[in-house]
Amino acid sequence: GLEAGGAYYFTVESGKFEGEEMKFHTIPNDGSPIRFVTGGDIGILPAATQLKRKAAEYDPHFAIIGGDLPYANGRLKNVFMWDRYLSTFQNNFVRSDGALIPVVSAIGNHETNKDFEEPALKAPFYFGFLPQGGSTYFSLTFGPDIYMAILDTNHIIPHAGPQTEWLAADLEKHKDYKYRFACYHVPLYPSHRSFEGSSSVAGREHWLPLFDEYKLTAAFENHDHTFKRTKLLRGNQVDPEGTLYLGDGCMGVPARSCDNKDQWYIETASGTQHFWVVDVDDSGVSYRAVNIRGEVFDRHPEK
Repeated sequence: GLEAGGAYYFTVESGKFEGEEMKFHTIPNDGSPIRFVTGGDIGILPAATQLKRKAAEYDPHFAIIGGDLPYANGRLKNVFMWDRYLSTFQNNFVRSDGALIPVVSAIGNHETNKDFEEPALKAPFYFGFLPQGGSTYFSLTFGPDIYMAILDTNHIIPHAGPQTEWLAADLEKHKDYKYRFACYHVPLYPSHRSFEGSSSVAGREHWLPLFDEYKLTAAFENHDHTFKRTKLLRGNQVDPEGTLYLGDGCMGVPARSCDNKDQWYIETASGTQHFWVVDVDDSGVSYRAVNIRGEVFDRHPEK
């Protein structure tokens, strides 16, 4: 029920406690330019805080986080990690006018406790702390042109079955949106782990045909703790009209080596902590990779 493109002020009250007044902005819905940042595999080390500060300097409208949030592994003894994770967002992920930046989060393997099967027990904090409708796959629209699918790479729900059926119907429902994105944890086109990993294979088998059919603009991938930009891909081959796959989840955790950097689908890759800044307007979409020092070290398109 909130109005688009507005500022909202709020306080948190509990008993005699009343927190400080804070504010956030809703997304404009008039076709004006929209900027968001995205990354994943964050954790609670100092590098994560520094990257959040650098990302906030771009004054994004919102953030898309691709899983592996505080690395609490769904265990109750690790609730303090969520406290720290959320506090660093509140204190450091703030626009220049003091507004909090809304965050949308996909689920990763480090949100889950393998001792349980029931979702609410397997990922208690993901479902308990993040008000995202109680599902690990859903979609949102931002303004009149941007569609974003958030997907679960077999952490609570498998690729095949109800999730893929929902994705097909949802992409059809939003086929008239100018720009269509997806964010999820395990990459279809990994830069560190094996190309034949089970979740990567499942994503290419069940989701890739839909990404191709509906001409997905870009997919934001994570999990490998590296930086990656693929060539434009469609039908599991290079295609100048294809989808761009960006990743691979290194917004706070230590970087890994890019063991797949010579794979046919990789345009550029490195072991670099980073986040992506995505700008969307009438002329198209541009992507900038920013490192922990705040330097833009990669972009697409190049000009």
